[in-house]
Amino acid sequence: MDWDPTANRILLFGGTKNSGSTYMSDFWSYSPYTNKWTQITASPTCPGRYEHGCAVSSLSGRFYNFGGGSTVYSEFWEWNNVANGWSKLDTGSTLPIWEGRLAFASSINSMYVFIGKAPSIPGKFLLIYIC
Repeated sequence: MDWDPTANRILLFGGTKNSGSTYMSDFWSYSPYTNKWTQITASPTCPGRYEHGCAVSSLSGRFYNFGGGSTVYSEFWEWNNVANGWSKLDTGSTLPIWEGRLAFASSINSMYVFIGKAPSIPGKFLLIYIC
């Protein structure tokens, strides 16, 4: 979940239901001005996941998510707000991550990815993705 300053809304993706046994690919926006949730039906879509990191580019309004689980992913996805579709981005990483966090730095057009948990690597580290 992150604030989209280009459209004045909150964007929310994924999660679980049925006591965590079903992984959601639901995508929602919330307007604090109208107090309404609206489901976004994007095509193509991103696979369902939870415990992933999300962030919005304050320059383009594109929404990113990284890692997470249903299985543990190393995938980085971008939602294009103009085309209303998801694309998997090639980061060159195969490291499975969950509970990671993202932050967008508009001054350098870059996404910072803080690695939360990686099953094969102890400790935490930071990756930088240039958008």
